Amino acid sequence: MALVFQLTKKKDNFTTHEYFGAGQGLGVRGPSMSGEKALHILKDKYGPPIEVDSSDGKVTWEYHFITKSIPGVKFRIYDYKGYLSNGFGIPKKMELTQEKVARINHGMISLLREAFSLDYYPQVR
Repeated sequence: MALVFQLTKKKDNFTTHEYFGAGQGLGVRGPSMSGEKALHILKDKYGPPIEVDSSDGKVTWEYHFITKSIPGVKFRIYDYKGYLSNGFGIPKKMELTQEKVARINHGMISLLREAFSLDYYPQVR
């Protein structure tokens, strides 16, 4: 079953969602590439990113995606310290069961495969 993702330009609301990045051990590690190369690929496919005013300069751009197949979850592909990173946000009140984490990870894999035209699965942590 293919998931259909919708690009959203809405800024994340950090008061309603809790965010997990690939480096936090929950989720999927995407392909290894520079943020500049990833941005070039994503710009051609999705248009300009959301610009981020990061006070520490660690995150410079982001793309946000949602899918009706996994309600409430916001997927992110972004630059972190000059390298491609990815993660997701869940509503703070959502209980994370093993089944939900598996569905979210499957969604992240599907998004990364679509975004970067991958014929292999990125690494699941």
